[in-house]
Amino acid sequence: INKSLYYWIDILSCQGKYQEKSKPPFIPGLEVSGEISEVNECNHLKVGDKVFCIFTGNGAFSEECVVKESQCFLVPPV
Repeated sequence: INKSLYYWIDILSCQGKYQEKSKPPFIPGLEVSGEISEVNECNHLKVGDKVFCIFTGNGAFSEECVVKESQCFLVPPV
């Protein structure tokens, strides 16, 4: 994970005030960008691709994460 975004939802979740309660301990974070280090039955992504991912749960503030292919989008070259 190279970058992750911090939203008001993350703040409320950490305070236990968001309507969908995450059971502690949990890792907050809904969006992340980084480089793919491993793939499993993936159609359009490969190791080394730079991606932006949107989670349906939490976990973007970790060092590594597992994300469904449908939640990953290629970052265009600069």
